[in-house]
Amino acid sequence: MAKFNVHDAALPEVKLSPEREASLIAEVEAVVQNTLELRSAFAAGGRQLDTSAWKLVRTKDDVRAYRSRRALHGVDPTESRADTSDVLSSSSSSSSRTTLNKLTTASTTSSNDSEHFRAKKTARPPAVVLSGTVDGTAEDAVLGMLADSEQHCMMRQSYLGTELEDSRITKDARGESVSYGLRQSTDLSDVLTLPRSHDVLRGHLSVCQTFANSGLPVAGTRHHSVEMFSRAFLQLDGDVPVNVASSAFAEKLMALVNTMECATAYKLTWMMKQSSRQARPGTSVHGTSSHCANCTRSLNKLSNLLFQRGGTCQVCRRGFCGKCSVNKKISIGIGSEVMQKSMLFCLECLLEAKHISAREVAVDQQKW
Repeated sequence: MAKFNVHDAALPEVKLSPEREASLIAEVEAVVQNTLELRSAFAAGGRQLDTSAWKLVRTKDDVRAYRSRRALHGVDPTESRADTSDVLSSSSSSSSRTTLNKLTTASTTSSNDSEHFRAKKTARPPAVVLSGTVDGTAEDAVLGMLADSEQHCMMRQSYLGTELEDSRITKDARGESVSYGLRQSTDLSDVLTLPRSHDVLRGHLSVCQTFANSGLPVAGTRHHSVEMFSRAFLQLDGDVPVNVASSAFAEKLMALVNTMECATAYKLTWMMKQSSRQARPGTSVHGTSSHCANCTRSLNKLSNLLFQRGGTCQVCRRGFCGKCSVNKKISIGIGSEVMQKSMLFCLECLLEAKHISAREVAVDQQKW
C-alpha cells in the first residue's frame, strides 16, 4: 500500500471560526473525560476482560493489548451511536463484561465523521484496550509525551515511533493526577480537501492513553509505578479485514509503553547538560581509570577490549565495566534533523535519572 506524504500536496491555509475551534476543543475534552470514566469502570471491574468478548493480541512486559471480538460482527449502525453515558450506565460493582463490552459503542461519539465514512459504517469499528503497569510516575509520562516545538516533536517520535496531538496532566473523579496523550481524527472536509488516490487508504482513529500513579512497585524493582489504560478506535476506509487492522493497530499503540523510556532519555540528556556546565576547564577525565569505578574489575581484560564492553559514563565521566553500565539510545537534535546515538551510562546515574523530578527537566527543556 502506498504511503501518502502530505508535503507532496499543496495545502491551503486552514482557517477555523472561533465557534469551530471551541467545538474541536470540546470534542477533545469529551474524549479525555470518556477515557477517564472507562478507566474507572475498568478498575471497578477488577481490571479483567472477558476473553469471549476480547482477544489478547499483544503483550509487552506487564502491559497487554486486547481487541474487541464483537467488532467482527455486523450490527445496526444506529446502535454504534449510543451516547457515551450508556457505556458506564452500570454501577461500579458490575462486571467488566457488562462495562467494557459496551466500549465499542463510544467510538463514534468522539468525532464527527465525514459522509464518506458515515456511509461505510455497517459494523462497530474495532476497539482496542491497553492496560498494565510500568515503571515511573504520571509526571514522567507527560514528560515523555511532551513536544512543545517541532524539533521536540521529532525527538519524541524517534523514541515512541508514533505521533500525539495533545498531552498534559489532569485530575480524575477522585482528584488524582492522571497524565494523558491523545491522537484524534478530525473531520475538516468543509475547509480542507486532501487529494484522494486509489492506492491510499484513509482512516479515522481515536486514541487516548492515560497514566496514573498506582503506588505499587513494578515486579522486581523498587521504583514507583504507573497504571496504563488506553482506549482506541479505528475505522478504515477500505476492505481491510477488521481483525487484521485492529491487531496492527494494537501493535502500533504498544509503542506508547516506551513513554517512560523517552522520559528517562530526556532526564539523562538533562544530566549530561548539567554535568558539562559544572565541569571545570582543564579537569581530568575520571574515565581513564583501568578499573571499574563500581566493582573494581579490570577494564583492560581481553574480553572487554574485544567486545567493547563497558566504557566511560556520559554523565559522571567515570569508567565502568559492562556489568555495571548500560547503553541507551539518546536522540540529538542537529539543526532541523534528529539522530539517535547509543551512549553508555553507569547504573548509578541511570537510577538517579529515574528519580529526578520530571517537572524540573520539563521546565529546563523549554530552553533547549
